[in-house]
Amino acid sequence: MPHPSSSPSSFGVLVLALLVAVGGMVYLGERSGAGASGAPATARSEEAGVSTVGAAPWSGEIVLDPSQCRDAGYLCSGLAEREEPRILRWNEDAQVIRIGLPLPEGVSPARGRELQAAAAAGILTWQGKPFRIEIDRTPRGSEIDFRVRWAPLLEGAQLGRADTRWFRGTDGRTGMQVSDFVLVHRDPFDERRPLDPRKVELAAAHEMGHALGLPHSDSDRDVMYPTNTARSLSVRDYTTMAALYSMENGALLPPLSPP
Repeated sequence: MPHPSSSPSSFGVLVLALLVAVGGMVYLGERSGAGASGAPATARSEEAGVSTVGAAPWSGEIVLDPSQCRDAGYLCSGLAEREEPRILRWNEDAQVIRIGLPLPEGVSPARGRELQAAAAAGILTWQGKPFRIEIDRTPRGSEIDFRVRWAPLLEGAQLGRADTRWFRGTDGRTGMQVSDFVLVHRDPFDERRPLDPRKVELAAAHEMGHALGLPHSDSDRDVMYPTNTARSLSVRDYTTMAALYSMENGALLPPLSPP
């Protein structure tokens, strides 16, 4: 999918390297007429593709020691699926992430408030992991880091999508920006029905994980698995997030040994 164009002025620094990532969650559910067997549709999303825009890698490249991937959950295996496997995350000095979360349009006021509350609950599952998260439900002119955008549907039965941009400036300063964060409010397999709020909550938790820098998991028990099979964030999800924020921002992963 196309990415927003980027320029140094977007961040107020001269950009040496700019990496763009896209992550999303796909609906896993019953679809009438899915096949002769009536089997559930099991479409999967592809892992976030990361591409380098601009200059070649900066001097003083930092490469992680393979031992740092131990007890790191699915962080290293997930990042290894990307074209350029790097630790890409917010700076520790962010402290607070402020998110605008408006009501979805095209649904009844009562249903809209229900979906908005579900999305807030999903996002806030990452509260304090590692930043304080503040949600503004009437984000008009307020200072926010990014805004949730509602859509009736997305292609490929996706329940959501998060696009992030990471940069490193000439002064060594690094940062992450969420350029798009989308949640759907209609059922991908029955457009007449609004999406179950519980699925909205899980999709919001999944996309917030991407917005903080997590890759996809390889286990259907984790909320960061590409399809909505998890019931809640797992210990492994939290372990992976803790590992992400313990490693050097921008560091390159070493080649992983086959399992």
